[in-house]
Order: sequence, then C-alpha cells, then structure tokens
Amino acid sequence: MSMKQRKQAIAMAHKLMKKYGLSDREVEFMNMGSDVSNSKIQVKPPVHIVALINIIADSFGVKPLLLSNIGYSNVQFIGDEAESIIAAYSFDLCIREITRLRSEYVKTIHKNCKSFTKTVRADAYCRGWVSEVKRNLPVPERSEEKN
Repeated sequence: MSMKQRKQAIAMAHKLMKKYGLSDREVEFMNMGSDVSNSKIQVKPPVHIVALINIIADSFGVKPLLLSNIGYSNVQFIGDEAESIIAAYSFDLCIREITRLRSEYVKTIHKNCKSFTKTVRADAYCRGWVSEVKRNLPVPERSEEKN
C-alpha cells in the first residue's frame, strides 16, 4: 500500500468513525503491527539474551515472540507498528554489539581455563552488560489507557 493510499484509508476511517460514533480506543488495532529481527539466535537462547529481549520489549511497549526455525530462532516484536519496528532494530544492534564484546572478552580470559569456564565467565559478562543496558534505558511513559 502506498503512502497516499494509506492516508486516504486513514481519512476514510476517521470519517466512518465519526459517522458511527467509534472512539480511538475501539479502532486502536489499526496501529498494530509486528516486525521480526534479522538476527539469528539460538533455539534455546541463554539467559542474558532472553533478558535483553524482555528489556527491549518493555522499553518500547511491545510483546516479544520467539520464532523457532531449524537450527536458529528470530524474535518478533508485536505491538504498535512503529514501536515494533524500532524494537526489532534495537535488538539487532544490541545482539551485534554483545556478540562482538563477548568475543573480545573471551580473548582476555587466561588460556589455561577450560572451555566450560570460559563460557560461564562470558555469560556472566553478558548478563552484566545487559543489566547496564537496562539501567541506562529511559523509563517508558505510558498512559493508563494503554496498559
């Protein structure tokens, strides 16, 4: 649908709303949408990835859904159309950054550590990184009628 067609559809919807006495709340579903992140994550993601998904979803007022495929998963964010697009984009950026930082952190761990120990330490590092993301995000302002 082109932008012009969308504007015409919205104008027509507003006319019909006025004609039939419908409120914005009753037609709020028009702004609903979803977007799927481009990032592929594990089918059973680690705790820090799940926490990151939930933090981003809460920040943008959307609901996350894990879409499992063969060998990997994607995250779908459902809610307001614009917010779901921004949430998916934010998740993609954060996953890219946490993957890069995790890789750099693992390189700093002593070479004599077992693989399991490196994984445990890297997971702890990632949980700390995600908690800092949460701490630095602004608290979302939502009206009572949206909750």
